[in-house]
Amino acid sequence: MGWRSALMVGCLSMHLASPLVAQQRTPGDAKGRAALNQAMVLLDEERLDDAMPHFRQVVAEGGNVDAVAKLIYRDASTKGIRLENWPYALRGLIAAKSLDVTPALRKEFDFWHGWSLYQNAAQLEVPQTLESATLTKPMFEEAKALLEAGQEFAKGANFSMSGIMVRVNGYIEMESKILTP
Repeated sequence: MGWRSALMVGCLSMHLASPLVAQQRTPGDAKGRAALNQAMVLLDEERLDDAMPHFRQVVAEGGNVDAVAKLIYRDASTKGIRLENWPYALRGLIAAKSLDVTPALRKEFDFWHGWSLYQNAAQLEVPQTLESATLTKPMFEEAKALLEAGQEFAKGANFSMSGIMVRVNGYIEMESKILTP
């Protein structure tokens, strides 16, 4: 299964990433509803940094932390991963991971974080200069660690981790050769 197909499958499972589910424990709480509404407006305006305090308030008011994190992930997936806007995807994934999500969701987010970081680094390394290698080698190394942390999710989503890791390791090796005089 390709990454786009797996992303679609992952998005189908995101039915839990709805504002109602995010607020599941306190559906009648006006503060929680207001915070969630404000967070969603700001996220829709691509103002993630401004939205995060409101998302955190939803969680503090008893909202479902995984559902809140999935709302952020859904935005990162839709506007970042699907459009290959890797910096956007990375911002959203890092924000979603900043919440205290369950271990299974953390593995999924780690995979997508690693994938997005790998893709971003691959674009930045194109000049294959000392400068680009200095910038991207640590990115590829971090992507490798994140992909390994998300390996359980990747296997469940039928990703070919061996193929992905061969490419990541190839980039690390290539950047190392550029950096070694």
